[in-house]
Amino acid sequence: SATRHFQHLHALYSHIGFSVIVTGLAFFIAGRAVLKHNGSGPLPLLGKSVLGVVFLQFCLGWVALFVVVPHYAEAGVGTTPLAAERPASSVLVATMHQMTGAALLALGAMLAIWTSRLVAPASRASESASVPVPA
Repeated sequence: SATRHFQHLHALYSHIGFSVIVTGLAFFIAGRAVLKHNGSGPLPLLGKSVLGVVFLQFCLGWVALFVVVPHYAEAGVGTTPLAAERPASSVLVATMHQMTGAALLALGAMLAIWTSRLVAPASRASESASVPVPA
């Protein structure tokens, strides 16, 4: 959001750096949901959805880098980003990238909630079954 509204290179570099971290974590967590919890209800489907959306987001990010960023200088000093004329393709790509990011956030939250709901109780039950009860 800061990248889109402020259009500073520092915000762009921070966005790219954090996106690498988020992409890596998303692949790890979604891959684990698919591979380790294959029989746990919605976890594999959510994991595959996260993998697909994070791949789409990564691709849209590269497209946005080459389509949107060149128009940063067109706004001029002292103008807001909304005051600058932009090609429709630039606005469309930026909006699609932002919408896909929101979808990725929602899918990640759903995956976290379903994981805590399905996996955590099973692991607590197995731990309590293996712990001897004092007499």
